Amino acid sequence: MQIPEETSPPRPDREIEGPAVDTSRGTTTVSGRRSRSTAARVTARPMVISREQEYRYIRKDLQRLLITAGALLVVMIVLLLVLET
Repeated sequence: MQIPEETSPPRPDREIEGPAVDTSRGTTTVSGRRSRSTAARVTARPMVISREQEYRYIRKDLQRLLITAGALLVVMIVLLLVLET
């Protein structure tokens, strides 16, 4: 009985390079086959908002979190009462 030899998966002829950063324009390009598809993409830019707007988002998130936590607590208490009897 022969034991089959372990073989490694075939390697591509050319290694794919990582993204290259152009510091003069602040953009990232990918060399190789993907450069055409990434050239058409729009890059995200940070949005500048005031401190009041930011706190409004934080308050809304906290309010949603508290409502969700409260609802889960009520469901757990109801389940405790229902499953106990």
